[in-house]
Amino acid sequence: MVLLPGNVVKEFRLKKDEEWASNIANKYNIKIIYEKYSIKKGDKNKGNHYALYAKSGNQNTGEQKFATSTEVNNDSDLYKSLADEINKGDRTISLKHVEIGVLICGENNILVNKQAKQNKVKWRYEQPKINWNPKIIINPSHNSMGNWNKLNKRFEFLSKKFEYVIYLTNSSHKTFGKSSLRVYKKGVEIKNGEKPDFKTNDNKAIGCIVEII
Repeated sequence: MVLLPGNVVKEFRLKKDEEWASNIANKYNIKIIYEKYSIKKGDKNKGNHYALYAKSGNQNTGEQKFATSTEVNNDSDLYKSLADEINKGDRTISLKHVEIGVLICGENNILVNKQAKQNKVKWRYEQPKINWNPKIIINPSHNSMGNWNKLNKRFEFLSKKFEYVIYLTNSSHKTFGKSSLRVYKKGVEIKNGEKPDFKTNDNKAIGCIVEII
């Protein structure tokens, strides 16, 4: 499986992004999870959503519901909308019998940190209950996020509750380094952008290889 951050294939809009994913997936016999766009002519919904491209075709994994904590604090229906998708299975894909849960960019704000309790993490709202059992959570992002004291706690929480968390972003910040890519296993960070497994010659793109056991 190849996971891409947001804003990677914007130049491949509409049907071209599916052709791009199809060609790469078939050539190398891999699965790709990437951001795609509406392909329906005249569709007003041009928001970003993620899709899995495999030989069996595209499987949408949902449109981003919210980007910031302020948004979801001000409108609990956004939380409910995402929770409903999770509970219906729309935010889970299966590859070789491994279930993968998808949170898009700032949707990790489905969690909240309690600063008075050393940034302890819990689901932002008590209802509806989250019923989710993937082995891996992926959180592809469009750009750099804010407070990593909080984000670290969130990803540790998710990787303890499930098992793996993979976060990556599309960022032009030269100093972003470590936080452009992070992988957690059972509450421990095991990879980050400071020591990628591979990178391009111009250092504009990095990546890592994660073996799921």
